[in-house]
Amino acid sequence: MDLTDTVLLEAQRLLETHPLRAGDAIQLASALLANAQLQSANLPALIFLASDARLLTAANDEGLQTDDPQNH
Repeated sequence: MDLTDTVLLEAQRLLETHPLRAGDAIQLASALLANAQLQSANLPALIFLASDARLLTAANDEGLQTDDPQNH
């Protein structure tokens, strides 16, 4: 996903809402926007993969399905 104004605005919102690092907020913002595109096309939701607990918590709070690959 390109680093657009939409991604940056969403990342800013996430930084104001969750204790995230800037790069993590951009990653999560991109995932949220990609997931919205998938859902609008009636495709399955994405699963957000990360090993960072704060990032996974934020993703869960934002309504994404998550998985930590270290749990497998």
